[in-house]
Amino acid sequence: MKKFIVFFLFFTHYQLFCQTIKWVEIDNKINYSKTENQNGNAILMAFGGWTAHKNWVSVWTENLFKNVGNDLKIKYLFAVSGPKNSLYKDREINTKQLAEKTFEILKYQKNYKKNKLIVVAHSSGAYVAHEFFQFLFSMDSLNEFSNLKNRIIYFNLDGGTGVSDFEWTQIENLKIHLFKAIYGVYAFDEQSQISSPNKDEMLEIGKMDANCFSLEIAFENSECLNKWCVHETLIIEKPHNIHTFDLEKDYRLFSNDRKVCTKYFRVLKSKK
Repeated sequence: MKKFIVFFLFFTHYQLFCQTIKWVEIDNKINYSKTENQNGNAILMAFGGWTAHKNWVSVWTENLFKNVGNDLKIKYLFAVSGPKNSLYKDREINTKQLAEKTFEILKYQKNYKKNKLIVVAHSSGAYVAHEFFQFLFSMDSLNEFSNLKNRIIYFNLDGGTGVSDFEWTQIENLKIHLFKAIYGVYAFDEQSQISSPNKDEMLEIGKMDANCFSLEIAFENSECLNKWCVHETLIIEKPHNIHTFDLEKDYRLFSNDRKVCTKYFRVLKSKK
């Protein structure tokens, strides 16, 4: 019996890893996929950082899915471009359409309270995510947020809490108490003793409410010599440029030596 269970788990993971993700463009900056995973109905949504092309973000999302999709019961994927300006002042990404598509899935899922929306937003992609959340919650306000309450898990990957001049970017404008959990995630390189640049803001997130946490992700072999390289370790554990970042390569070129970072997801596995 044990051998059968081990084989089943291996076979399920193998199927997931070998699955070809078929992306559909729902906007020129947003890709969507309904995968073949039969092990759940959760949504994984990834927001890229400043100037990250949606196709690069899609590759990152695929690698996240292949590594944690089965454990986290993920079926639906969204990949969202990074903002063209680091402050997201132009609001050029159609987060309202993204919210409408997401809400449609969440609202009509069976056993909806058990299914989760897991959002990861890297760098200034966090500002885009915050605008998305504002639209999403506004759609459920007449239902007293019954479709969303305690269903959203948000990982802010060394992004930010928001820009004072642009209210749509601010995390403090969100209905924080309705989230299942919010994590402010920063990276630390143990060899160079360098932290990622937005550590202080990630620590601030941990103080916002009882469901908010700060999370340090430590790396031993990133070889980073600069804080912006450490910033990239939350995407790829060994970035391609040890002195700064290479967005296209860091979001796209993963390998056995340069693995996609999934360490922050461990907090979800530990809470099962």
